[in-house]
Amino acid sequence: MSFKAFLTDFSDDYKSNWNLETVMGRMDPLPTFRNTTRTISVGWDVPAATEPEAEQNFERVQTLNDMLYPVYENGIMAGGPLFKVRMMNFVKDGSSSGISGASESGLIAIIDGFSFNPDLDAGFIELTGGRVFPKNIKMSCTMNIQHSELRGGQIVREAPPTQITSFPAESEQLSEGENNESSNAEHQAMVEVITITNG
Repeated sequence: MSFKAFLTDFSDDYKSNWNLETVMGRMDPLPTFRNTTRTISVGWDVPAATEPEAEQNFERVQTLNDMLYPVYENGIMAGGPLFKVRMMNFVKDGSSSGISGASESGLIAIIDGFSFNPDLDAGFIELTGGRVFPKNIKMSCTMNIQHSELRGGQIVREAPPTQITSFPAESEQLSEGENNESSNAEHQAMVEVITITNG
């Protein structure tokens, strides 16, 4: 499903959610991180220059509204309405590159509804049988993005630069100084380097 449209409104909101627990004797609450959510709001106009285009736009809007209903199998609901959305380079999967459709590089989203508003000032196109189609349709929706990949800082653990090749000791007869040196080397081998990188 695609629309040839003019973008009229766009916002991309990120929100971090925390549990804040107030305890006695502490000035600041104890924060516990819960999650980060992303919400995208989009508004667009769908104009029609010809009669067939006006009819096609209207049918696409109706199909889009039908996609808000669940999928049934043998009369039993099999799944809720999830969407994959792609809009230029504003709304796309960050791991994809180049130009592709929503099925290849779209974001998975839960859409709570579509707003369908015929532009009364633009007028209508009247066809036979009393059918009328708007010359311009104003659309809008809000999408709750479902993350398909892990995002955030990653802890990278690297091996220490010192390599211990003589542990355990090859000789059974070690002096006290040699024992201390081997023990220090063993302790050094247990140290890990932790690097924080932005994923």
